[in-house]
Amino acid sequence: MASEFTVKGVESLVKMKQLKYIYFYTEDYEVPTISTILFVDIAGRVPNLSKIDFVSYMTKDMEFVQMYGQLYPDKNLLMHHLG
Repeated sequence: MASEFTVKGVESLVKMKQLKYIYFYTEDYEVPTISTILFVDIAGRVPNLSKIDFVSYMTKDMEFVQMYGQLYPDKNLLMHHLG
């Protein structure tokens, strides 16, 4: 299912208290900064999320890591497919 990330979508995911794993697949060669912010928001705010995978051609993966580390330094999260 192809769709754009939205703040409303993030808020829906945040309410999923049993969500522990999420997988994203993007075909874009470059994910805009707003999408990176939404990825970080999901990773940090979903209460029981412990693993996030994304397969992409992101050129801004390090931006994700830096933002996540700054906003959620105490949350342990397993991340795959970065870089």
